[in-house]
Amino acid sequence: MKRYRGETNTQLTVMLDASASMGFSSHKVNKLEYAKFLCASLCYFGHLQRDAAGVIVFDDEVRHYVAPSTRQGQLSRLFHAIEKAEPHARTDFAKPFLHFQQFLHRRGVAAVISDFYADPEVVINAVAPLRHRGNDLVLFHLLDPQEIRPVVREPVLMVDMETNETMEVSPEYVREEYAPRIDQHVEALRTRAQSAGIDYFLLNTARPLDEALREYLSVRQGRM
Repeated sequence: MKRYRGETNTQLTVMLDASASMGFSSHKVNKLEYAKFLCASLCYFGHLQRDAAGVIVFDDEVRHYVAPSTRQGQLSRLFHAIEKAEPHARTDFAKPFLHFQQFLHRRGVAAVISDFYADPEVVINAVAPLRHRGNDLVLFHLLDPQEIRPVVREPVLMVDMETNETMEVSPEYVREEYAPRIDQHVEALRTRAQSAGIDYFLLNTARPLDEALREYLSVRQGRM
C-alpha cells in the first residue's frame, strides 16, 4: 500500500460500507462478506508493513471505529470490528468521512469499500476532501455479478434492500435499459475518481479475492 519503498509509518484507514444493500448475493458470498475479507486483508498488509491501521464501519451512521495504531493487539481489535459488521440501514457517505476528517492527524492511505449505490458526483464530493488533505485515496467498488449483468428470463419483482421499494422488471428492461445504466454508473464513478486523483478499482464478488488484489497491486505499482 505504500507509494514509495522508503516510506515508513504510514497511516492506513479502511472504511467499510455495511449498509443493507451490501447483504445482497447471487452466489455463496454476499458483498459484505467479500468486503470483510478485503478489509481484513488490507489491514493485515498494513500490519506487516508496521503501518498504523484503523477501520471505520458505516452505513447511515458510524457503527464501529478503531483508531489507527501500531500498539500490541491492534490486529485483533481490527478483525473484531470487521467481524461484527452486519448489513442494515442506508448508506450516508457524508457522516463517516466527516468522522474521519475529525480524527485525521496526519497524511496516509484511506481505502473505501462499498457498492457505491449513490450518484457518482455525491460520492466524489464526499470523499474528495480527504484527497485534498494529502491522503492517498482508493475506492474499491464491489458488485455482485447479477448486479453487473443480471440474468432475467421472465418478468420478476425486484426489491430495493435499503428502501423496500419494489419494481417489476422484464428481460427487455434488463437488456435494453439496466445494462447501459449500470455501465454508465461505473464509468462515471471511475472517470470522476480519476479526475480527482483518486484510485478506482471495480471488484466482481464472483472473482477470487487474492487474484483481484494481485491485479490491483500490480496496476498500482506500475503507476509509481
